[in-house]
Amino acid sequence: MVTMSHPLDSTLGPMAPFVSQLLTELAALGVDMTAPHIDHLCYRAATLPEYQSLCEVLAGAGELLVEGMIGGRPIATYRLHQPVRVGDVEVPCIE
Repeated sequence: MVTMSHPLDSTLGPMAPFVSQLLTELAALGVDMTAPHIDHLCYRAATLPEYQSLCEVLAGAGELLVEGMIGGRPIATYRLHQPVRVGDVEVPCIE
């Protein structure tokens, strides 16, 4: 499976290899992977300042879809201008 680098890899870590490994592990478990659909990836910030900094970065890389408080901490979801791509699989959002 061909993985592509992403502009956010330097900030969030290499996302496509993560998706590729996930797809490989699911296939090994017998999950039907003929047309996988992954709607988003999650990244958990350790602190509020890190979250705020990441939101600034993500605002330049995508469109804010929703932001709210879940479990007492802020969560935001962005639709990326450039989806994460692994082969034919595209992951359009990050939370």
